[in-house]
Amino acid sequence: MPPLPPTVVAKPPSEPVTTGATNCAFARGRPAPPRRARVAVTGTRSSTAYGERVASTLAQGLATCGIDIATSLEPGIDAAARCGALGVTGGGAVVAFAAGGADGARSPGDPAGVVVAGGGVVVSDAPFGAVPERWRFPRRNRLVACAGDVLVVVEAHATGGALRAAEAALELGVPVCAVPGSVRSASSRGTNALLADGAHVVRDLEDVLAVLELTCAARFSRPPAPRAVRPALAAPAGLDGAVLCSVDEVVTPLERVLERTGCGLAEAALSLERLVPPRLAEPGPAGYLRPLSVDVADGNERASPRLARARARRLAP
Repeated sequence: MPPLPPTVVAKPPSEPVTTGATNCAFARGRPAPPRRARVAVTGTRSSTAYGERVASTLAQGLATCGIDIATSLEPGIDAAARCGALGVTGGGAVVAFAAGGADGARSPGDPAGVVVAGGGVVVSDAPFGAVPERWRFPRRNRLVACAGDVLVVVEAHATGGALRAAEAALELGVPVCAVPGSVRSASSRGTNALLADGAHVVRDLEDVLAVLELTCAARFSRPPAPRAVRPALAAPAGLDGAVLCSVDEVVTPLERVLERTGCGLAEAALSLERLVPPRLAEPGPAGYLRPLSVDVADGNERASPRLARARARRLAP
């Protein structure tokens, strides 16, 4: 795919750049970096805490590997991906696509301004000052889909822009990946459907890197990472161990912990507080949850049996 257009201050560049089937000619932010491997990350606006944590952690891990992140300016999953990637200093760049003009609202809470301030670039096929009208969103979704070498859908409802982006990616020959979610979650119905239809499963950073390495080996080669020696955390015993086993990777209400362990309220609360400092548990909006298995360091350090299996399959459609 061609590089993104250079920075535009007051007028579009003389040569619009084609990405997929849509001309993209307006940008705001730093000049686009030399073309590197890029992963598009998208999902529903009505995301869950689980989906936002996955999107943020995946984007952070990819940016740490020097991989650019393409996404939109929408809230929810896309916002979490932007936040995760922008938090990495000297990593992959953030390329955010706008449904309206790339200049955005230029207000303190303007997501376009946050991307630009963080060293990213905002791109649009609409002129400066254009309002993000309804008909522009499908075009924006298509730009997100074709901007990456791989598209990762983290959460999606049964219908919506994230699924339309996946459809556009398939039309353009871009591999589609999806993060599995609970069968009871409306926010995961679309992603689970994509998986049922043959999308690549994303369980952690390693899964994305495996697909990316096979898709664009010429522009992405994982450098050997020095193996960090880190002290292993001892599994808690007794009450703390029982409480930890009762906490899921999604927010688990305290009432559920009490039901599963049979201990008292004060005992469970104190135990959960002891599990927070070693990062065995995290406080959530209405309970506690275990940290996801997505780990940037582990994703770079582990041997890659999944990559070997993927190579054997050659990811044949």
